[in-house]
Parts: sequence; C-alpha cells; structure tokens
Amino acid sequence: MSAEPLSNLVELEPKDESPAEKLERDVYRFVQSILSVVGGHDTAARIMRMDSGDLTRALAPKPTRNLTVQNIMRLGAHLAQSSPVTAQRLAAAILKPFDLVVSPRTQLTAAEQARRARKLMNAMSAACGVDLWAQAMEDPGT
Repeated sequence: MSAEPLSNLVELEPKDESPAEKLERDVYRFVQSILSVVGGHDTAARIMRMDSGDLTRALAPKPTRNLTVQNIMRLGAHLAQSSPVTAQRLAAAILKPFDLVVSPRTQLTAAEQARRARKLMNAMSAACGVDLWAQAMEDPGT
C-alpha cells in the first residue's frame, strides 16, 4: 500500500473556479496582505467605511460578507497618498484579467508638455485643414 502525499488529498484551490471568482479571491488575499501597510485591521475598516467585523468576515477563508467596489476604491485612494507602490499593486491586481499594465504617473517637464501640445495642435491642424497656430497668433485675445 503506497502512501499518497497529503497535498494530493487536500484541495488547496477550487478547480472549477471562474476567472471572476479567481480575481475576487486574489484581490481579497491582497487586501488581507496589506492591512499592516494602512495601520492594521481596524484602521483599514475605517478607511473603507465598513464595520471591523464585516471586514473580518469578508476576509475569512469562507467569507460571509463581501467587499464592495467602494470599499476597494477608498482603500486605493488612501494608499495612493500613503503608499503609492502598494496602491499600484492593488490596481494591478484588480486590472489583471483585462491584461492592462498599471504604471505610476509621470510628471512632465514644461518642455515636454510644450512639445506634446505642439504635436497635438499640429495633428488637429492637419485633420481640419486649418493652420491653428497661425489663427492663434493672429487673434491672441480669444
């Protein structure tokens, strides 16, 4: 009689889980993992404007409560101020099924802003067949 490893007997991940259920599980696990970043469980519950007990039940292995989009957005907004890297990781976890890349916002220099504005104005001029630069220079008051 051969002994099977215990890992073969215990199902760690549901096999028939839909992509939406997997996303939900992954996001909930991520929220659980970052509670310490925001100051703990009770602080996270206050940030998300939910009862601490409801947060506990939502993050339990077999949840009896759900986190709402508003809860997650409030947490993300707080993290954007206090821990931008963690906020970016939360956004990436949410957007994973859409195959989108999340990157930090870049601050453009004045020269780069002017270059991009000029490029946009030239494209608009070409699209409508009018020299918008010339019009802007002729009548700067409007």
